[in-house]
Amino acid sequence: MLFFLLLLGFAVGHVTGFECVSGDFINSDPCTCTGVRISISVNDSVAKGTTVTFFNFTDGSYAWYMTGSMCGYWNVTDDGQVVLAMDIGPPTCYSQKGGDDCHIFCNNPDKTFLVSTEVDTVDLYPPVFLNDSYEVNVTEDKGVGTEIVQFGVTPGFPMPENKDCSESWLNVKIENGYGIFNGINTVKLVNELDYESNEQYLLTAIVTSGSGGSASRVITVNVDDVDDNDPTFDVGGYSLDFLEERTSDGWLTTSPPVHCFDQDVGINATIMYAFAGNITTNRGLRISNTTGRISVVERFDRETNNTFKMDILCYQEDDARKTAEASLVVNILDINDHLPEFAPEHYNVTILEHQPIPYVTSVSATDKDLGNNSVIEFEILNDTKVFVIDKTSGILGVRNSSALDREVMDEMTVLIIAKDLDGNISTSTATITIRLLDQNDNTPAFTQDRYVFRVPAATVNEGAEIGTVTAHDADEKGTGNSNVSYSLHSPGNTPFSVDSISGNISILSEEPLKLSETYSFLVTACDNPSTDNNRRCNFATVIVLFNWNSSLVEETLHMTVKENVPVGTFVGQIPVRGDYYICSSDAFYVDKSSQMLTTNTEMDREVNATFECDVHVFMYDQVVGNFSVYITVIDENDNAPVFETNEYFLTMKFPPQEDSLLTSILATDEDNGDNGNVSYWLHSTSSHLFTLNAGTGNLTTGREWSSPSTARILSVYQFLVTSRDHGNPPLSSAVPVFVSFIKIKNSTAVTIPCPLLLDTLRKYTSHIERGIAAATGFVDVVISDFEEKLFNGKESVVFINVSARDENQSSIESTILQRATFDYWSGIEDLFHSYMSANIQVMRDNSDMSTAVIALIVLACAIFVGSVIAIVVVCKQWQSHLRENRLYDSLRRPSTMYDSQEMRLDFGTELPSRFSSFRQSPRKESDITMEGSFGLGYVNTGYNDDDQDNPKSPTWSTSETPRVPRWTTTDSLKDAIESLDELTTRLNAEDSISRVTSLSLERRSQRSAKSEPTTPRQVVIDGSVAASSPVRPMSDKHNYVNTRIGPAVTTNHMLQENDSTDASNTILNDKDGYITVIPDSSIAVKEIEDESLQTNETVYEESTAF
Repeated sequence: MLFFLLLLGFAVGHVTGFECVSGDFINSDPCTCTGVRISISVNDSVAKGTTVTFFNFTDGSYAWYMTGSMCGYWNVTDDGQVVLAMDIGPPTCYSQKGGDDCHIFCNNPDKTFLVSTEVDTVDLYPPVFLNDSYEVNVTEDKGVGTEIVQFGVTPGFPMPENKDCSESWLNVKIENGYGIFNGINTVKLVNELDYESNEQYLLTAIVTSGSGGSASRVITVNVDDVDDNDPTFDVGGYSLDFLEERTSDGWLTTSPPVHCFDQDVGINATIMYAFAGNITTNRGLRISNTTGRISVVERFDRETNNTFKMDILCYQEDDARKTAEASLVVNILDINDHLPEFAPEHYNVTILEHQPIPYVTSVSATDKDLGNNSVIEFEILNDTKVFVIDKTSGILGVRNSSALDREVMDEMTVLIIAKDLDGNISTSTATITIRLLDQNDNTPAFTQDRYVFRVPAATVNEGAEIGTVTAHDADEKGTGNSNVSYSLHSPGNTPFSVDSISGNISILSEEPLKLSETYSFLVTACDNPSTDNNRRCNFATVIVLFNWNSSLVEETLHMTVKENVPVGTFVGQIPVRGDYYICSSDAFYVDKSSQMLTTNTEMDREVNATFECDVHVFMYDQVVGNFSVYITVIDENDNAPVFETNEYFLTMKFPPQEDSLLTSILATDEDNGDNGNVSYWLHSTSSHLFTLNAGTGNLTTGREWSSPSTARILSVYQFLVTSRDHGNPPLSSAVPVFVSFIKIKNSTAVTIPCPLLLDTLRKYTSHIERGIAAATGFVDVVISDFEEKLFNGKESVVFINVSARDENQSSIESTILQRATFDYWSGIEDLFHSYMSANIQVMRDNSDMSTAVIALIVLACAIFVGSVIAIVVVCKQWQSHLRENRLYDSLRRPSTMYDSQEMRLDFGTELPSRFSSFRQSPRKESDITMEGSFGLGYVNTGYNDDDQDNPKSPTWSTSETPRVPRWTTTDSLKDAIESLDELTTRLNAEDSISRVTSLSLERRSQRSAKSEPTTPRQVVIDGSVAASSPVRPMSDKHNYVNTRIGPAVTTNHMLQENDSTDASNTILNDKDGYITVIPDSSIAVKEIEDESLQTNETVYEESTAF
């Protein structure tokens, strides 16, 4: 075919050529041949309009017309060119070999020839995929051999096309199949899919044709996840750390945070959490089933179990069978909740007295806590200042060796306490018993500094015992340190001897004795230690009398002395005089010059109430008197009563009752007699709450507690109880007493009353706990129980148990907690009151009235109040209107012109109550000038008329008629009408009056009872007398006012000398029976002297502004 194509291109431009089948010519005129068959070959790449060959027509021949199915391929021009008349290549592909011939008739009808056409295909185009990309989804659970895609069958996967007109075959092959996919014209699984390993594959599909063309496309295979995997934790184990002995307020986070996830990430099912066994609470822990976070719901003791393991379970919410487990290691952290403990608690040590030993012994203690919480420091509890302890090592050493005196105390006990760094003290103490070994540190001591032996002459003979000296050594008995031996200090100079063991003094020989003399010598007493160098000795004087005064006095004396007298106070006189005196008691001595037994120390009856003293009187070295003196110390009131405790915290029983014994408050007085008798009284104004028996100190509840209010129960009471002795002067002391219903529940909790409802308490427990902690200063407060108790038969109060911890999470002792609750009760009460609104809300919730009903009630009340106010306003306006009409009617009625000028106003009903504040006191009518604070008076009341209108002397009306003097005059009528017109104008402005002063009805009544004035008074207007007018008496029912004359009238009763009377003031002076009006609008405060009561009365200062 290649050869044919080259030949065609070379000859006629892609035409393969023709020949006369029956002829033997090429490119000849076909019309010269009859029945000649000409074959034309052309490939399908030749375009329409291309000249594929030509006929060499000669002698004017040409193709006249053509018939046959193949004639549509060609057009034959007149010049013989054969032109392709149609598209024969792709996609038309009119490919034909050996088809019908085209029968061509020449212009010479006798000449015809046939043309056959053969179209050959040429592979110029590769095969074509119909889609630019392909994508298919497949679930991961499809098995091996599954056909995922089949080209030409699977929707979206049409078979590729061949654009050439040849009918060569097409194959689609999968390359780069990841070892999972392959196939011809299909995509098949040859291995298992796993979404978790790879969720998408990009395959290459290559299509090839039989002629050798090819094309490629990418097929995206998306693997869809199926729920075929269990969830898994991100790590295999977790740890949780939290403090012991406390619960968590919220959720705690483990390390690392607990996280479980669904391995089928395409599905990503919701994960739930639980402890092994599918429980949310286990071993005091609670796990959140949605987050895996953990909270502590029970208190743990680290010292019991400091760590443990648990299994955490996670599972799919939609399929609980799919689970995973991880381990949880719980580490309980230490808090300082244990006290140091000694082991052992008792130590026995033996040391020499007076030895400065740095190491006596050492103590040890342990603390179950960890770290700094377990660090222990030691301290001596009974600080004797004799020993010292190293606070870290616990080594006990001697601080003051001089205090280690076996003779004072042969055994000493040292108490050691152990404290942690927070100051918490051990519950027990280490007891160190130290036994002191004796050293010869004491010198024998004679029982007397001087021994006097009186020897009768009849008994004087050689070897006779005349007396015994005795010395004692305070060192340990039974040892050489305390064994005393006696000897004479100068044995060769005395006719006496002493027994070394017994101390008996004997006459050595009679010959040298002189019975007329007194012998004096020294006796030595020495101890006998193991080493002579440590031997200690002492001396005593022995006096031997052979001839003594036969008049020796021996008596018993009784004396008294007051306590607290100064040293040197005389007690009593020794009746025998001597050269010197020996007193057996160091508390007294005998003054040689006065023979007075004198105090040598302070006298305290409470320490020593009596003394015994043997007094020996010596004269010329001979005893002339022996006295046994008994001294009694007389009590002085020098001790105040002492209460049994510094303060009393008392809890009342619930429900409270009257006359219930709370406690006995007792005090003791060390004095005796009346000085020691004690009485009690209560410093409290609330005697109705508590009573105290003055003799017994019994504190009982008062009458108020027979039916107490809730406020009483919720209160705390603090007062003082005083005890006083009956001495002169008496001494007293006081003790604070606290009484409430705050009760100690146990060693770490108290019970307190609360005004809140149970529902409110339960709802706001955590808030109230924090509030109490803030009020008391404790770090953590826990409310554990609620108990509602009834009293008065119907009322109730809630009691709550409260415990607290400090910053070290150590429990606060109940006594401390009780005291803190007392001290900060006001803050706790404020806290409770802040939640009282919640109480009210709960009460509203429990009430039967709905919100709508309450709103209607409030609306009705508002309407009612508004109506009342409106009625009052209307009535006031109506009364004002009637008053004005009465005025006009009075002025214009046809009566005597002077009657029309009279107006009566009852200030008691027409004036505001705030203007009726004068003190009431009786006064004479003569003291009354012009009544009324409006500046109004009686108008022209000094006239009385007759039928002829002649003025007459004023006369008073009878008792049946108003007491108004009447006379008339034409000028007065004119003045009255003008004044009344002006009065009408002023009354219309009544509402604008700022301040009005009123006299009470009672005071007016008192005045009306007085005698009436007899001297007329004159009104002076601008210097001229307008009228003479006696003062009009007051009526019991009405207070009359005068018409205002001038700008204003101000009443001033009985002006004093120091009153201001400048021209700017309006003053009515009735001093001389005249009333003077001066223009002004202010009123001064004046002092009115009450003649009847002889007291001063202040008239309130008022301003009248018309």
